[in-house]
Amino acid sequence: MGILRPAFLVFENVSGLVRRSKRKYLAGIINGLLDLQYSVQMKVLDASDYGVPQNRRRLFIIATAFDSLLPGWPSPCSDPKTSVFDAIGDLHFKTERKDGIISTYKNDNPEPCSYAGKMRKKLAHRDASVLYNHRPDKRSAPPPGRRILSWDGQTPTIMATKSSRFACLHPGIPLEQYSN
Repeated sequence: MGILRPAFLVFENVSGLVRRSKRKYLAGIINGLLDLQYSVQMKVLDASDYGVPQNRRRLFIIATAFDSLLPGWPSPCSDPKTSVFDAIGDLHFKTERKDGIISTYKNDNPEPCSYAGKMRKKLAHRDASVLYNHRPDKRSAPPPGRRILSWDGQTPTIMATKSSRFACLHPGIPLEQYSN
């Protein structure tokens, strides 16, 4: 940073950096930026406040050279918040599949203003009505403690870990349909 000296930078990481046990790392980042003569501000934002159907709290640090003004933080825009149903409510649970990995959506043309419609608008036309790697028939018994998502809520943060204890089960599949 001292060599390139960017006029503006954004740092994003886990919100856990603000915890007492991790504050020394956060202080090192902030003090390093202040030593390099940057103005610094930080805030924890939750993706669910910005249209993402997931509770995902992240720490953001914005820094600018002292001769630049720091921008303001975006205002939350999701009211009501995007739900799991908004995101995946049109997926088939059991379907005929081609080549074992392709299925179709229940609704080929979701409302353009709906979450599903906005996400599929970004797909190539040929891919807008198919879903790849959706394997609703491959169910095994869920590990103890796994949560079934709520259609009305947001998914928790899915953690990248070898443990499957943070994974969640599809809200549309009753627990008894999982094989033992």
